[in-house]
Amino acid sequence: MWNAAHGEMKAAMTGFRDHILISGHTHRSGYGVVKCPATGVISHCIRIASYKKYDRYASERGFTDGHISPCAVTIIDPKASDVGLVTVFQEPEEAADYLTFKRGKK
Repeated sequence: MWNAAHGEMKAAMTGFRDHILISGHTHRSGYGVVKCPATGVISHCIRIASYKKYDRYASERGFTDGHISPCAVTIIDPKASDVGLVTVFQEPEEAADYLTFKRGKK
């Protein structure tokens, strides 16, 4: 619908009980978080638009720019609560800094 990760979010709400649902798309990126009321599983729903970042076809046709980042980094902290179990970054360098910080905590 309005969120580019609608398909992944719908899957999380209608049967898939995974913490991370991720897919790729030609032009559109999206991210959403949903919680299953029955199980309490928090799902991070990610769509990556890493294909055709430089796309003459889309610009010639006037398609809107739905590209956020060519990647998503997910960091899983097995010691965290359900809320902090998965952290998603759109920038790899920021994710590396966060992981360094997490590894340095006592």
